[in-house]
Amino acid sequence: MNKNFLILGRNSLISKKTANYLEKKNFVKVLGSKDCNLLKKKEVKKLLGNLKKKYVLIIFSFITENKNSKSIYLKNLKMMNNIVETIDINKISKIIFISSVEVYGQVPQNPILESNKENPRNLYGLAKYVCEQKFSLKVSSKKLLILRLPGVYGYGDKFESVIGKFINSAIKKKKIVIKSTGEDKRDFLNVDDFPKILNNLLIDNACGVINVVSGKSLSIKHIAETVSKYLKKNIIISLKNKNKSLELISKFEFKRKKILRKKKYYFTNIEKGIYKYINQIQK
Repeated sequence: MNKNFLILGRNSLISKKTANYLEKKNFVKVLGSKDCNLLKKKEVKKLLGNLKKKYVLIIFSFITENKNSKSIYLKNLKMMNNIVETIDINKISKIIFISSVEVYGQVPQNPILESNKENPRNLYGLAKYVCEQKFSLKVSSKKLLILRLPGVYGYGDKFESVIGKFINSAIKKKKIVIKSTGEDKRDFLNVDDFPKILNNLLIDNACGVINVVSGKSLSIKHIAETVSKYLKKNIIISLKNKNKSLELISKFEFKRKKILRKKKYYFTNIEKGIYKYINQIQK
């Protein structure tokens, strides 16, 4: 059966990819800040308080620049609070809030599970966690799906992802600068995988909190070396902090939730994703 989707946030690559994928078989309405300013409660109430159809609401809207800005933190809280306070929950079949693994903090306890205690270390991560709680208090557990995403990358991300920045720097400067020992470990999500994963989660009627991760973290240094390898250029990899004793090694190593271990949930191997990204640039 076809669904009606209302997507808040139209500018990010992941939002565009999701909308393009879902609209093949569903009715999809995508709104950006020009359509509805989420900071203005009257506009949000006009939109969400008078829905004519029953929707699956997907919330991508969030200000991401300057992750320790107090003003941006307050704006993000205000936007989500306006949604929570004005939404007609009877017109919503499910709410999907796009959150972040940054709620676990900079040096989390490994392996990271959804049951791990949250410990955000920047205002962006704190805002995501506070907003998760706001939706949890408003929406019944069966109607709410919170997806915590790692770093998202892929062709078209304007070189704004960690991997994108590495590729761009390697091409332009023949150098990649890592502001650590390089042993930090991260899990990344290829942007093309997300819409299919989301669709399968809806088919499985998933709810609750899910870390959308592959469970295969790699060191930042290895990722930089992979970029160098596929560009087939002599790239200098500069480590700004080579002294392990001077910093805590930040490692994000996840154990994938059981539902994501099903064969239909496909995660692109990071090396393969980097190769694909570089190949699309060079076409």
